[in-house]
Amino acid sequence: MDVISAFDTDISISPITSIESVVHVLDEVALFSGSKEKQRAVQMLRDARLGEGGRPELMVGVKKLLSMAEMARQDPDPTMKIVASLIRETTG
Repeated sequence: MDVISAFDTDISISPITSIESVVHVLDEVALFSGSKEKQRAVQMLRDARLGEGGRPELMVGVKKLLSMAEMARQDPDPTMKIVASLIRETTG
């Protein structure tokens, strides 16, 4: 189909490194069913304390985060799924 030739440029975007940025992206793709679920996700990510006390830093690419969000959307508990995926991605 040669779709790639239809695009003029690639845009380099730095990885996401903050919980606030993760939540912003997930809000934009409407992953959360309401503010309660969003607050739950934020609390779970804060509880994981990524980047604190020798733990790995939160660092995920936008494309990867969008892919994880779409996979989480298929799960009965998308909030738990996205948080678990982020932690797994970060801790390798």
